[in-house]
Amino acid sequence: MKKNILWLLAPLTLCTMPLNAYFPAYFISISIYSYWVFIVVSFLVGATLFYGLIKNISLTKATLISLIGIASSMIGLLMMAILTTLIFHFIIPHIGTYPSINTLANKWPLIVHWLLMYSGSVLIELLTLKLFFKYKTNQLLLPILIGNLITYLGAALDIWTF
Repeated sequence: MKKNILWLLAPLTLCTMPLNAYFPAYFISISIYSYWVFIVVSFLVGATLFYGLIKNISLTKATLISLIGIASSMIGLLMMAILTTLIFHFIIPHIGTYPSINTLANKWPLIVHWLLMYSGSVLIELLTLKLFFKYKTNQLLLPILIGNLITYLGAALDIWTF
């Protein structure tokens, strides 16, 4: 019986990725979902900005654009969490060692993850909204940037106070 359990656990020993490679992405993702109020505020601000910045748009369509934007942003959040973790796993070991993120001076992996996840989430949301609604990039970019910034600043606040 014990032998079967050990065979099931064997793949876990193959994982050589240091904890600091994926913990920043995990912290950011969990923080965004635990501070759901920032997602609601981001949705409301995004809908208001879409309504104000795009000419001849109804409030219903602005709300729909913001709702689709929030959904694609959350999917983008998970995709970018995986991607930034892989980037850190394959690139950082060739540059140097992972610092401990337990000290305030060594928060750079968390900051780099935050920036990559924010920019990737914005890009995925922008491409999704351009695909569905055929608006110009300059009409969509400002509301998307501000909406995602609210959400990711909420995550940063949660991590900072954690």
